[in-house]
Amino acid sequence: MNSERLRDIYLKQINEALDRLNASEVYYERFIKTEEIYEMDSCVLQLRKTLECIAFAAIAPNRKAYEQFRKSDFTKDFNAKKITTQLNQINKHFYPKPILPAVRAEDNVWNHARKESGFLTQKRFEKIYDRLGKYLHADNPWGNDKGLSNFAKEFPSIVKQIQSLLALHITSIITPDFKGVWIVESDSNFARARIITAQADGEFEFTS
Repeated sequence: MNSERLRDIYLKQINEALDRLNASEVYYERFIKTEEIYEMDSCVLQLRKTLECIAFAAIAPNRKAYEQFRKSDFTKDFNAKKITTQLNQINKHFYPKPILPAVRAEDNVWNHARKESGFLTQKRFEKIYDRLGKYLHADNPWGNDKGLSNFAKEFPSIVKQIQSLLALHITSIITPDFKGVWIVESDSNFARARIITAQADGEFEFTS
């Protein structure tokens, strides 16, 4: 599968993530107004699928290596945390790296600085994904409180962290026919994203 096809898959998954994130906000707003638990259930489901889409997107630039690493039918993978854990063993730079808008330097070269905070880190990504799992099932009447009300209070900040991650980020690409990065930018409404390709002339590496 060539780099252009992989790029299209990555973009499709990121756009689906944005769609599902927006849908989760709609359900959340309904929950705030009605306090209807089923609205929050739908919010949780769409948020969890948002994270899954981000994980599926991350496979694209690492597809061949991921398939070889898995040594099984990776097309049946679904657990976002397991996917990210395994991708980390293949490419430690696989996770989206959020950046700031480009600034022109004195040498007339445009540079993107790394975003240092306010975004969803890989560690928090995995913790939230695990946490969401328990809300996908009906409550056992003899069990402990799952803390859904506390999660509902945290939801807006989680959305902002995901938006901050996806607003403008880079992901490294190393395939037989392409070495470089994809610069991925979401629009101001977090409704659609686009990719700018930056190809290296030879070998390259991240310095952080």
